[in-house]
Amino acid sequence: MKTFLRILLWTFAASSAALAVSADEAPSNSQADFTKLFALFDSLGFPDLKNAPLVCLTSWPDSWPDSSQRIWVLDGFLLSEEDRSFRILTLDLFEVELSKKCASVDGDQAIGYAAYDYQKEISGRMKELRERLGALVALRSKAGKTEERSEFDARELVFRGPERGPGRRLGVRAELVFLAWVSARKGMENLDRELCDVARELPYDDLSHLTSGGQENLEKLERQGGLIFDNVVRYQVAHALTWNAVVAFENPNVTWENHLHAFERIDAHFPESPYVDRVKEAIAVLKKMIQDETEARAVSQKPWVKMTTEERAAALVFQLRNQNGRQWSQPGRCEIFNDPRGEESPAARLAAMGYDAVPQLIEVLDNCSFTRSVDYGRDFFFSHQVLRVGDCALVILERIAGKDFYSTSHWKESAVETGDMVEVKRAILEWWAQFQGNGEKQVLIEATRTGQHDCIGQARQLAEKYPDVALDAIKEGLQRISEPIGAEPGSYRAAFVGLVRLIPGPEADAFLLQQLNSGADLFSRVAAAEALHARGRPEAVPAMIHEWKEIGVSRKGYEEHRPWLDPDVSKLIRFLAGSGRVEAIGALTTESSRRRVIFRTEIIRYLGYALHGAVSTASRPASPDGAAVEQVRFSPEVVEAIESFLISALDDAERTGGATASESGPIYVRVCDDSAHSLAWCWPQKYAFDLIAQDDKRDRQIAAIKEAYAKAKHTNSATKD
Repeated sequence: MKTFLRILLWTFAASSAALAVSADEAPSNSQADFTKLFALFDSLGFPDLKNAPLVCLTSWPDSWPDSSQRIWVLDGFLLSEEDRSFRILTLDLFEVELSKKCASVDGDQAIGYAAYDYQKEISGRMKELRERLGALVALRSKAGKTEERSEFDARELVFRGPERGPGRRLGVRAELVFLAWVSARKGMENLDRELCDVARELPYDDLSHLTSGGQENLEKLERQGGLIFDNVVRYQVAHALTWNAVVAFENPNVTWENHLHAFERIDAHFPESPYVDRVKEAIAVLKKMIQDETEARAVSQKPWVKMTTEERAAALVFQLRNQNGRQWSQPGRCEIFNDPRGEESPAARLAAMGYDAVPQLIEVLDNCSFTRSVDYGRDFFFSHQVLRVGDCALVILERIAGKDFYSTSHWKESAVETGDMVEVKRAILEWWAQFQGNGEKQVLIEATRTGQHDCIGQARQLAEKYPDVALDAIKEGLQRISEPIGAEPGSYRAAFVGLVRLIPGPEADAFLLQQLNSGADLFSRVAAAEALHARGRPEAVPAMIHEWKEIGVSRKGYEEHRPWLDPDVSKLIRFLAGSGRVEAIGALTTESSRRRVIFRTEIIRYLGYALHGAVSTASRPASPDGAAVEQVRFSPEVVEAIESFLISALDDAERTGGATASESGPIYVRVCDDSAHSLAWCWPQKYAFDLIAQDDKRDRQIAAIKEAYAKAKHTNSATKD
């Protein structure tokens, strides 16, 4: 509510001077002062763009500081270029240096750009924009303005390539004014006036994001007094710069002094920004961080080998400000251990210290210093926040304890920033007191017996460290298992069952066999099968083949009416595909063409994962969609069975329902495309396939794969003869 009121006070500060408008009149832009807006851009310290060409990036590197924003095409102004890198200022006012080469799964990937004819390109876009605006006026006149909000979205008319990216940081009006300012710097007066005129003419349909109440509040505010153009542009610029300043924390090459400068610039030029509290707090925190580093450098540091355990923990805790975790999904969370330094990152080293680091970590739980880890709910709106040192300490403590101390209904919000750390710290201190009083073994036993969903990590620690008592505790926990709201039924029970694979002995085998044959749900039975198969027991695969044949019988109407596969069914398919048994592959693939397309694509996907692990000689840590790939070795018979099935699936042209992006529009994926993609991923030297090519090119590549397979098979047959 506080932010909403600030938006009203700032965005509509000039409303008393505005002409009153009736409920069915559009707000006036006649008060727009482009001279002042141009002066604003002059004062913000952007590089001189007079001679900077407008370019279109043709690829996107993994090394981009905001890795969530990987897209096919991005427009920006080329600022400088070196042999191996170049700098651009994006149309979202984000300045960044990009490498011309970046490592990828398939080797170095070129990162290049193509230059536009600036005046021709911008003029063409403005012509298209005016045509769309004219069509909008006609539509509204015909519809009596009843459909004005559903029929027009100004964000679709901005200057972008065919792939605009997942999120807009700079609003439409501000981008047009920015381009007008650039045009004026380039001496193109007619073009800058045209851009200003179009900016004036834009309807306000795209401004619902300015109000926390959304479109309803926007319409009400329009009726009350209209929107003042200059203030809207200023808001949009402040919004983009604040978003950029937050995202920049993910780049470890940006100094704390540079971060401070970015926030001070926002504070100086946008003192009434709705983000003013956030900006001022960032300035205060950064000044304190810079002071702390200055003082730390002034104090002589002992060599690491001469430090005590306590001193080492303190040194690593101080380095948490440089923890460079990355987001792993959206919605999701920033995983602080997903740092490019891996096990050498401060968080990983503190977790490896275990309980010795706990007192130091508890001490900094309320430390609000920034880190290099940026968390967000979705990358296409400003949900970004910088995790604090206290947030990192909390996650490390959760890993050491094997227990969740903090959970929210949304993505993993900053407990420091939300003020929740007081309660979290109380829970951690209570756990630590129990640990010190009862000892690790007893704490783990008691936690496992509760069967609570947040104690699985503790149950794992119990099975790993104290297997002699773990089985009884797990059995008791299974009797009391509680699964959180929203979890897949049986998934937490299956996690408990799966832990028994860590416990040696015949009693554990007997328990797993009992779960395999009469477990409460399919999740648990598959988990038991995985554990038994890993222990070399022969009972697992036949039992899962039977389960597979029962799918569609035990769940009546399942294949006919469900638009997706249940996670337990997917887990069953994955087990059979990766079992390394010819009979399991045969069970999956026999009469697979009679099953619905979702079954066929899931079978292809998991067979591709399994096959890659069997034939790959390169170090490839993940599948095409990011799933982990186990490095296994299959017999030649199993490899041939999987490859033969994938080849046969190349004749299946039914659409999967999925689509992928290309410069020429969406590409609709077919079953044969999934199969060809898996083959090319497993044998890149033998097969080639481009999933985002047009249909005719993909058809030619599929034909080439069939031909290559037939030729190789003929050669192998001749060699055997």
